[in-house]
Amino acid sequence: MPSTFPSDAQRGIPAYLTKLGSTLFRARYRTSVGDSNAANKTPLIVQGAASQTNDLISVYDSAKNLLWYIAADGSGPAAQMTTTTLTSTQVLALFTTAISLVPAPGAGKVLEFIRATITYTHVTTDYTIGSATNLSVKYKDKTGADVSTTRAVTGFCDGATVSSMFQPLTAQLALDTNAINQPLVLALLIANMTAGDGTLKVNTYYRVHTL
Repeated sequence: MPSTFPSDAQRGIPAYLTKLGSTLFRARYRTSVGDSNAANKTPLIVQGAASQTNDLISVYDSAKNLLWYIAADGSGPAAQMTTTTLTSTQVLALFTTAISLVPAPGAGKVLEFIRATITYTHVTTDYTIGSATNLSVKYKDKTGADVSTTRAVTGFCDGATVSSMFQPLTAQLALDTNAINQPLVLALLIANMTAGDGTLKVNTYYRVHTL
C-alpha cells in the first residue's frame, strides 16, 4: 500500500483518463447506458501485470491523502466497529483518565479513525459541566493528537438523552510514534464534570493499516 500520491511514472501514460466533473469517476461498456451490448458486462476491469506489487486501485482526496486501496492481491482495509459503554464513574473521571475505544493494533500498524457515534443516556441527575469543554477521539491518551471533530459537553451531558457523531479530521496526521501502535481513546478537555450519573455509549468505526 503506498502512503503517498503516485508520480506520473507510477500512474502511467496517460496520467488522467478523463476530466473529472461532478461525478468523480465513471466507466461503462458503451457510450449509451441503455445499449443492449452493455447488458451484463463488467463496467470496469483492472488487470495488474504479472509482476504487480503496487496497488491495483488507490483513491486519494483533494489533498492527496490516501482514502482507500485495493492491493495487488485483492486485499483492502476492512472497516471494523466496536462499542464502548462508559459508566458514570468513568464519565466523572474522563478528563483524568481517557477511555480506550480501540486497543493498540500491534507493532508496525496504525489505526485509521473513520467515524464514531456517541449517545448520552440520562439517568436521574444531570452532570455539572463546570470548566469541562469538549469530547474528542485521540491517539494514545488525553495528551495525544486529535483524530476527530469535537463535541461540546454543554448541551450534551447536562440534559435529556441525545446522540451525536464524531467525524474524522481533514488535516493529514503524522504517522509517528504518537500514532503507530497506539489506541484510539475518548478524552475530555480542561476538567472533569461532577455530580451526574448518566452513561455514554460510543460506536467506533475504524481500519487497521500495516505500514
